[in-house]
Amino acid sequence: MSSEFKKIYNLLFSVGFSSIGYIAAVTVTALAVREVATNPYLVGIPNALGVGGAYIGTKIFEHLQNKYSRMSALTYTFFTGGLGGLVCFISLLINSFYLLLLGAFILGIGQSATLQTRYASSFLVKENFRATALSLAIWFSVFGSVFGPRLVGQYSSTFEKMFGSELIVAYLIATLGFLLAGLSVLGL
Repeated sequence: MSSEFKKIYNLLFSVGFSSIGYIAAVTVTALAVREVATNPYLVGIPNALGVGGAYIGTKIFEHLQNKYSRMSALTYTFFTGGLGGLVCFISLLINSFYLLLLGAFILGIGQSATLQTRYASSFLVKENFRATALSLAIWFSVFGSVFGPRLVGQYSSTFEKMFGSELIVAYLIATLGFLLAGLSVLGL
């Protein structure tokens, strides 16, 4: 059983890192809209675009998987999510609502890799360990869901002093989370 866990070790960490990043970003996105836009009715649009990005991301993932491999597709898609976090980070620096929308969409593309990784982890192991592998991947997602917002709360005041926005830390966490997720998959 321990040899089976070693096979999915990096994938599990990629799920954890990407979940930390994505949930950190989603936690503050509605508040970020209020910083960069004057219309309060726009607060749900970035998260809705993130869902659309996840849909498009699955299509991109499928194309990359067919052209290269499942692990290459995961890596590229995670790195794309890191780009989305960076775009959101810049959007708060320059107060751009449209850039925030673009970043949220790209973050959604990265989130599609997190969802695909859950299943990829179950395909790398023997049949009698698949349910356990999938369960572990879900557990690592939950880990990310707990620690993403916690990190935002922990470091928001520090980043407010540095950049003038306490929310900007979430997008830095998202960028780093997706980049670490991509690097974890590269380690396979």
